[in-house]
Amino acid sequence: MKSIIFCFIFLFTLTVSAQIVSKDSVYHLKEVAISKKQKKAKTVTIKTKGEEMGGDIRPGQSIMNRFDVPDGELKTVTMYFNSGLLNIVKGPLNIEYQDTEFTLLIYDVDDKGKPGKSLIEEVKFIVKKKQRGALDIDVSALHLNVSGKLCIGLKREDKKSKKEPIALKIEINKNAAVFSRGSDTMGWGSGGDHWVKMKLKIAVPK
Repeated sequence: MKSIIFCFIFLFTLTVSAQIVSKDSVYHLKEVAISKKQKKAKTVTIKTKGEEMGGDIRPGQSIMNRFDVPDGELKTVTMYFNSGLLNIVKGPLNIEYQDTEFTLLIYDVDDKGKPGKSLIEEVKFIVKKKQRGALDIDVSALHLNVSGKLCIGLKREDKKSKKEPIALKIEINKNAAVFSRGSDTMGWGSGGDHWVKMKLKIAVPK
């Protein structure tokens, strides 16, 4: 039986040489004066799996999935917001969708298997209240090479409100590797047996 999840929309603000370009439910980081020789590559897609459920994320809280990824360049991160059965029961759950600010998190993994150090400059985004379903985040302008284990997630930046402003899709899976912390001053703890529903696309050299 499917439940529901909390979802986020991303509108990027980069501190590196990039501009925002948006179209429908795809957000692009547009390059500015970056010259690189293109190599032929194939795209590998990695997806979380499990039974969908509902979850939330509190102000200041960070949640990250840990993935095993091939050697390549991270191109797209997809997350899922404000959709599914939650739209039917959001009233009793005190949910009223609002624009919500987040920071994208991409970390390496330390020797204990937990999130280690950030691999990117600060990237903030806003999940618009009208967003429904999958949101593709085009991060190709970061030229982020990945390999082995990688943690990807988000941190909620907005202040506490009377009603929950956002819904995030999660997937129950006993093999999930998820980490959470209530604030930046706290250590990473287990996020339980559920993924933040996510899809990654990685360009792998042929």
